Amino acid sequence: MSAGGARRAVDLGGVAAYVYEPAERPLGAYVVAQGLHYEGPDDPRFDRFARALCAARFRVYAPKLSAFLALQVTDGARVELERALEAACDAIARDGLPPPALFSVSFGSLPAIAAAASPRLASRLGGLVLFGGYCDFESAITFALTGRTPDGRTRPYDSSNAPVVHMHLADASLDAFDVPRVVEAWRRVVHATWGRPELRDARARAPHAEAIARELPPPEREAFLRGCGLGADPAPHVARLRALASRYTFADPRPHLARLQAPVLLVHGRDDDVIPFEETEKLARALPPTHPRRVILTGLYGHTGSALPRPGDVAREAAAMATLVRALVLAPLGGERFAALCAADQ
Repeated sequence: MSAGGARRAVDLGGVAAYVYEPAERPLGAYVVAQGLHYEGPDDPRFDRFARALCAARFRVYAPKLSAFLALQVTDGARVELERALEAACDAIARDGLPPPALFSVSFGSLPAIAAAASPRLASRLGGLVLFGGYCDFESAITFALTGRTPDGRTRPYDSSNAPVVHMHLADASLDAFDVPRVVEAWRRVVHATWGRPELRDARARAPHAEAIARELPPPEREAFLRGCGLGADPAPHVARLRALASRYTFADPRPHLARLQAPVLLVHGRDDDVIPFEETEKLARALPPTHPRRVILTGLYGHTGSALPRPGDVAREAAAMATLVRALVLAPLGGERFAALCAADQ
């Protein structure tokens, strides 16, 4: 075992997962809910974060949510997370550790909020940490396709997410094409381009998409390229998503918020190019007025242009980072200090 601990594969209530065990007896524990990503806990960024928590003497459970691994937004992610979280809570209690904190990444905020509000689990958590989460599913998807924020502004956004959005729209397309074949092609382009900053621009991704497109017959080729965001106007697809809103009623986290018992820490980057930070602000406002919550917005470069940050910006960012570190330490330790820190923001 290394100085920072070790990772091993485990079963959590029938859900495949990793557990990161510190070299010394843990002070507390985290359960981390992955975002919508095909690598899940195997994503190097996820793994680095989990190892950092482990090095700070926190046990970390990282369930693999099969729906999210398949790039599908379904209620199955909530079901799996609830099972894994309950099994983790049982193990943590047996070992005499404080109630764990549940930490979610990006679109993992939905199953995390729902699981944390579950009647079986609401009283078993010491804290809920939502990193880059969303409140309004339609608003989040609109940003993913167009870069339009909830207030109608446009900001830089990661257009490499377009194929995943179109995977969910494909069977409602007005065009006739082989849906499973095109969906698999979109999945391939995501695997080839995600996590590569140099491919954020659609023109840079075009050669990868065109190589896959050459294997498809028309009209599949046309549908595939359109879903990759290569030159097509996304507006009709946003309108179609609104028409399909009834399919995604489960994707609204707001009905669960009133049942939360754990204090909530909401963290978001101002320059987040996947989910706009306004979604975190909406989540905070949607919580019951007296529920302990703390909002931390981070990022010195959440604006366009290349001007150096002002001294005041640096000071605010340093203060936000200090509060964030303190909150991440307190969340899995139990007691009233984390609740007090969150309530101080009200």
